[in-house]
Amino acid sequence: MSEKDVEESAVAVQDAGSGEFEFTEDPTFSVDYKGECAYEVKVSIPAANTLKQSDEMFEELQEEAELPGFRRGKAPRRLVERKFGKAVRGEAVEKLVSAAFRKLIKAEELRPIDYPDIEGLENVHELPADAPLDFVLKFEVAPRVTLGDYKGIAVERPVLLIDKKAVEEAIDSFRERQASYVAIEQGEAQEGDQVIIDFAGTLNG
Repeated sequence: MSEKDVEESAVAVQDAGSGEFEFTEDPTFSVDYKGECAYEVKVSIPAANTLKQSDEMFEELQEEAELPGFRRGKAPRRLVERKFGKAVRGEAVEKLVSAAFRKLIKAEELRPIDYPDIEGLENVHELPADAPLDFVLKFEVAPRVTLGDYKGIAVERPVLLIDKKAVEEAIDSFRERQASYVAIEQGEAQEGDQVIIDFAGTLNG
């Protein structure tokens, strides 16, 4: 990955979903720098955030949900939760993890070059509703480069010497490749000419 690619990737990750998110209770971070631009961060998001996020999503969903036996938006909350609970919790967790990552890189002034690997949420649907979200983020950041004193450094510009004879030979070669034959009525064939002849020959007499 080139330096330009690293820079563009870092900007893209920082800008993705950059809207400010308000946590009910702030997540906690335990940052561990592994060296060579690699970070491993333990994150804990208090359960109050998951409950609030899920509650807001259920309220929006209840207004649009259509369940058998009920008009649109009239289904009881408990039935909406029973039908869509798993999907809502999954989306709520995804939003919270993304918001926590943005909060982390802003607080630590990090420039990640890609989205993090997430460990510890494989069985998130089995967690109690009042359990905190504990997981680990693994990612790499763009290296910090400190420029030395480069002002005033002289650079030698190479001078290319072109042989006149080589240029003429190249031009002549190009002309020959692009040339077309012109028919002549009479005269002797010269070297380089193309001729068409009729002949008859015998083999072994």
